[in-house]
Amino acid sequence: MTLPREVVPDRFHVISRRCMLRKFLLRPDAEMNNAYIYCLGEAAQRFEIEVVLPTMMSNHDHVVVWFFAAPNPTRVSISGTAPR
Repeated sequence: MTLPREVVPDRFHVISRRCMLRKFLLRPDAEMNNAYIYCLGEAAQRFEIEVVLPTMMSNHDHVVVWFFAAPNPTRVSISGTAPR
């Protein structure tokens, strides 16, 4: 797992993630697209960010987000939990 990244408010951030073992798990169909968009929406509400440009490939994704304000603490891990 990577170290937490610094969250700078009022800036764009690019997030890239890949599937476990680099397997092709993100199939191109309506059900997968709906699940992906739903998860992005949930994360956007939870962390008060705006999803600007989501891109889903067959084994990874890239998401450009805008942070309105820095969370407290000012570092957030990829898993969505604040470090201790």
